[in-house]
Amino acid sequence: GYYFALGVDYALCPSPIESDNQMYYDMGARLHVLNGIQFNPWLTLSLDFQFAYTHVFENHVFENSTPYNDLGFKLGLDFRYRLLNRFRWSPVIGVAAGPSLELTFYPQQEERYQYQGDCGWGAYLSQYIGYSYRYKNNKQLLFGVSWTVDFGFNYFVGIPLLGFRFEIQL
Repeated sequence: GYYFALGVDYALCPSPIESDNQMYYDMGARLHVLNGIQFNPWLTLSLDFQFAYTHVFENHVFENSTPYNDLGFKLGLDFRYRLLNRFRWSPVIGVAAGPSLELTFYPQQEERYQYQGDCGWGAYLSQYIGYSYRYKNNKQLLFGVSWTVDFGFNYFVGIPLLGFRFEIQL
């Protein structure tokens, strides 16, 4: 059958790669829309569209940081498996992956860099685990944690330490 869901993620992410002798830390939220096919009560494959907002800090000490904001768009495939579908509460595991486009804005650094933004592209891979709650027939709520890796081809790699995911199937 047809599968449609809306969700939100929140993540805290240190960059494992130093750039210009500085570490980067970011935190932010992603809104995602899933549109796909539920093959059976256990297996779902969806098109995953995400809009992300991230606030980035440089260095270890926030007083010396130069923050900036990222807006990102991601498009991928979301594959998930519900383990125990017989019960109202069921564990869920899933993977989402696809290309990404990131627009970066530097309103605080305009004088330093002589420009206000940048554009980067890459890919993302997200793994999540959690519980789904069947609230109406085949409609579900999902609560869980996620780990995401963003591979940027002209910006640094980001790996969230911890992400939280909430989703409702409509």
